[in-house]
Amino acid sequence: MATTGYKISASAQNATHYEHTQYATWYASRTSKWYCIAQDSSTSDNAIWVHDLATPGTPGDGGGWTLCQITGGSVVAYCDTRDTAEMQAFWDDANNAVHIYAAHSTPLYQQYTLETDGKWTRTVGGGSSTEALPAGLVAVSSGCSGMVATDASAIPWIVYYQAVTGALEAISRTGAGNWIQNLAVTVDTAPGDAGRSRVAVTRMTVGGAAALLAAYTYCDATPNGKIKIAYRLDSAGLTDAWTVSTGATGVSVDNHIAVRTVLRDGQTTSDIHIVYKADDADHYHIYRDAAGSWTGPTAIITTDRSRPVLSYDSTNQKLYLHYVGDDGGQDGITIHQMSTNALTVSWSAESTLIEGDGITASGTGSFEDPVGPSHDVTAAMSPMVIACNQVGTITWWNEIAIAAAGSAHPRRRLGSVGFNAGSMPSRRRVGSF
Repeated sequence: MATTGYKISASAQNATHYEHTQYATWYASRTSKWYCIAQDSSTSDNAIWVHDLATPGTPGDGGGWTLCQITGGSVVAYCDTRDTAEMQAFWDDANNAVHIYAAHSTPLYQQYTLETDGKWTRTVGGGSSTEALPAGLVAVSSGCSGMVATDASAIPWIVYYQAVTGALEAISRTGAGNWIQNLAVTVDTAPGDAGRSRVAVTRMTVGGAAALLAAYTYCDATPNGKIKIAYRLDSAGLTDAWTVSTGATGVSVDNHIAVRTVLRDGQTTSDIHIVYKADDADHYHIYRDAAGSWTGPTAIITTDRSRPVLSYDSTNQKLYLHYVGDDGGQDGITIHQMSTNALTVSWSAESTLIEGDGITASGTGSFEDPVGPSHDVTAAMSPMVIACNQVGTITWWNEIAIAAAGSAHPRRRLGSVGFNAGSMPSRRRVGSF
């Protein structure tokens, strides 16, 4: 079995705790570079890294990334000193800001702004000086129980399953240290089985208006699960009710769900695509079209897979599904793709994105927890960066080339020279979809 992908650092490093994270890479137009959150090999602290536009010469080698610095010096841009914190990153390209939600027994929020010199300014918190969320509201230990996104006014929202009541709630930051809590919006009542109930958050368009979307599994008892969504217009009041819709009932759900929205040509309301894991590790796709009609769930794959993440290529109108696979007894990160513009739901056969020769099937050393960008990707951002955790060892990454509109299907990149806007050296491309 060949090795596919690369290590983020050539130095020894604890693996980043990506469990349930989903979003931890992003592309910044300001610098035309990709960034990610990963642990520093020397401290095991979570930090912001930048892709240095180079790719190691041999799959399995380390490199291609350097640690970012704080503006005004050479201090590393550490964003959480707790090596078990689950780091969610939501990138706001218009404001050059990354919003970070660190899920932990003490969950924290922080914000960094990317400057023109490529360094970062700590807007909120940083390192061990982060902003604690309201006491008693988000006391969760699993990142998939809460996710952060911003509205059209760049105001961060966190949607989460409340640890005490179990209800699905949302809070909003209206100023320094000021999170709306006593008027927290209850999105939905508490499910009976909170352990299998998870939420994923993204942006969408409703009738031409911007909105925040939460997709979630709602499990009372296996297999009495539901697939639901809730959204709020950005123009709504802080405490206005969310619009809730149920896509499926009586289905088996486990604690993994991913969501991505697609605004098809000529539509003013987004389609909503959801992939979730069932209790038997099968993965299902269900979607809601612009008219509000649900289709599915339909099985994508019925062998042992876990921890789905969705990414969207808006140039080619393709949806990508990444998850932990099992090939020959060895865990790896595999990928599917499907076209979205005509809502022709036909997923490609899976292809391996990250894999290591001799990697064990589970436990220390296995690949887990893929992460991608919170935003859509375009050909101008190519190649898209996907990272993952190799349990107990190191963070891995690989790239997916995004084709220009009208060209051939994009291919997985395994070459040796990085992308540079305006000057793209040739790369060896191996494998295709």
